[in-house]
Amino acid sequence: MVHARTPVIILAITMLLGVSHFAHALSRSYKPLAVLVAEADAIVEAHITVLPALSSKTDGTAVITVGVDQVLKGDLAKGSTEALMTSMARFWGEVQWKEGGHYLLLLKRSSGQTKFEVTDFGSRPYSDNDAREIASLVQRLPSWSKAENGLSTLLTTEVPKFHVGDEIDLWVGCRNDSNAEITLRYTDWPRATSSKWKLEVRKEGGDSISAMPHPTLTSKDIEDYFSKHGKSYAVLLKPGEYHWFILQRISSAKPGWGYKEELDYQYYPMTAPGKYIISVSGENLLKEGVLRAGTAEVTLE
Repeated sequence: MVHARTPVIILAITMLLGVSHFAHALSRSYKPLAVLVAEADAIVEAHITVLPALSSKTDGTAVITVGVDQVLKGDLAKGSTEALMTSMARFWGEVQWKEGGHYLLLLKRSSGQTKFEVTDFGSRPYSDNDAREIASLVQRLPSWSKAENGLSTLLTTEVPKFHVGDEIDLWVGCRNDSNAEITLRYTDWPRATSSKWKLEVRKEGGDSISAMPHPTLTSKDIEDYFSKHGKSYAVLLKPGEYHWFILQRISSAKPGWGYKEELDYQYYPMTAPGKYIISVSGENLLKEGVLRAGTAEVTLE
């Protein structure tokens, strides 16, 4: 005999599963389109021709069929092909999927997979503007570096052009290209062994930009705060996983806008129009060695 409360219990469990998936979707941190394009193994303009039904919104992966019209990134061929789509991507993202729909699909392929998987984070209904922007990013973004101790890196900004005085953030990507887990660690105290990034900034046709100390901080200010409120964390990267460090406002140090501890309490003033070439290296982030991340170019107008 089924207890009268059984349907209520089943409904509650279903709602909890739904809330869990919804919370997971909301908890994913923001990534700009440049980062999503850098992470994608392939990007295509395509129509979905077969979208099988799923019995549950909380479980399962379907094999869908797409007609690839244009390849923007990767080694995928035009024409009909199969791809994987998880229930998370299908039901809990922002894209409304339907047979016959025209999309820009960001695809990934994990180690051991024969089919690409559609990522809902970045995939979107097709538009000419988005297609042009993605194609431009594919051309602009550098390749991932050759793996060093299993870790590949890439350096980018959200956009290639800024106005003088704009805030410039750097995104430092780390990808585990090994067959083992890799741990990235960050700590900002004690200062002698803190994690920090050093930048090399050079104006094209000009001199290097020297780092400047934060104009309103003293050593005592730094010690008083971070000896009490210093933070530490570790990120475990499984094979194929990514982590991004964000170096915020590298060219300014305005009072009240943070200590700039990740830059060793320094900034790099870029005050004149022109093209700048930037490279970064991170200390005390790995068990041993320095984490280096290529170069990025930005233009100030």
